[in-house]
Amino acid sequence: RRVHVNPAQVNLVQVSHSEEREELCEGLSTALVGTVAMDMYTSDTPYSWMSVFIGEGRSFVPTKYTLRHGFGTPDMMLRRFEFQGSSNGVDWECLHVYDGGGCMAYSQDGLRQSVTFSVPRTTGVYSHFRVIQYGENTSGNHRLCLGGLEMYGSL
Repeated sequence: RRVHVNPAQVNLVQVSHSEEREELCEGLSTALVGTVAMDMYTSDTPYSWMSVFIGEGRSFVPTKYTLRHGFGTPDMMLRRFEFQGSSNGVDWECLHVYDGGGCMAYSQDGLRQSVTFSVPRTTGVYSHFRVIQYGENTSGNHRLCLGGLEMYGSL
């Protein structure tokens, strides 16, 4: 049985975000694609984002993706965001938009909630993916509070 290794920590993927510093609150941004839950959120800035680049020469067609809440309390849950794809990291295409109430609910047992979304049929292949928050979270600020991103589809 293989042990899971965070792909960003062994340079298989690159994680970036809209912040100037490397850390996002409690942990390094590489935790976005890891399995360890950490408090991870941006500063209170409109249109904050977190992204994953899957590497040169790789492309991916997403069919679903899962987001994990990035805070140890029910504060700052996502409400309005886009899941986007790009082939060059500059020009972004909206793959899924969520514009509703809180999409995540904090579980009574204290575990961080995760939610899986389907990606409507897309005609493109992408190597860059990001989640960009375009409105306030459930706490009424612009901190993008995201502790995990998993993507499912075809390489």
